[in-house]
Amino acid sequence: MRGFTDAERERIERELVDVGRELFAQYGLSKTTIADLTEPVGVAPSTFYQFFDSKEALYLHILEGEGERLVARLHESLADVDDAETGIRTLLDVVMGELETNPLIRALVSADELGHLQSQFTDAEAADARAQKTALLESFLDQWEETGLLADEGPSVVADVLRAATFVTLYREEFDDYGRVRDALVDVVAVGVTADRSD
Repeated sequence: MRGFTDAERERIERELVDVGRELFAQYGLSKTTIADLTEPVGVAPSTFYQFFDSKEALYLHILEGEGERLVARLHESLADVDDAETGIRTLLDVVMGELETNPLIRALVSADELGHLQSQFTDAEAADARAQKTALLESFLDQWEETGLLADEGPSVVADVLRAATFVTLYREEFDDYGRVRDALVDVVAVGVTADRSD
């Protein structure tokens, strides 16, 4: 039986990623089967394993790509921001906007999807993933530390506060006026972690 050419392999992998992105966003990881992923690409389910070890591996590959895209967007949005309060508002707006509109990014904080994925990780790998999220936020916070972050709270604590604030997006149905609640929370957090308390 003839193997795939390099061009065919590239096409199949690209199409598996594209189909996976669409199906995982629409149905989630647990409701998407290998056959669902391979049928639109025109390959047998067994062929899938020549490209990815499991559907979870494909899902993680897609999430990594979405995460990289979000990081690039944050860098672009924050490139000219040197004021901590403005930076934190912008950062929260961008991250919350992604969580509200992109089901794949939302999966990065959703207990259901993360629970399924974490069964694929060792404890060390899961801890490393959490550390990477915090390190990303800290990389921005370090730039602003001298422009108003609380002197008695280091970037790691502020990063955890920002991560905690984004969880409001998971409970948007709980609020009658989610938009106002979200905006007020962004204001409170941005002012709270940057307020000058020296007076």
